Amino acid sequence: RLTGQGCHADHDVMTNWTPLAFTPGQAAAPGARSEALIPLYRQVSDDLLAAIARRGLQPGDPLPAESELCRAYGVSRITIRKALD
Repeated sequence: RLTGQGCHADHDVMTNWTPLAFTPGQAAAPGARSEALIPLYRQVSDDLLAAIARRGLQPGDPLPAESELCRAYGVSRITIRKALD
């Protein structure tokens, strides 16, 4: 379970969070796996896990605040909360 209490000044890696490969609503190419079949919260969750791995975060490192993740991913707070479950 991923949890976080928001960004801290001493954690530069967490400022200005940018999704790695998340593009909600993007049409899939013919024959490609349609992202529309994957729930939005799961797309966010998968991207968060990839971003965490790429940024080398360790257990206990904080994630950005929910409001920052909502803005970064363009989704509701409910979607972010479900993605973090």
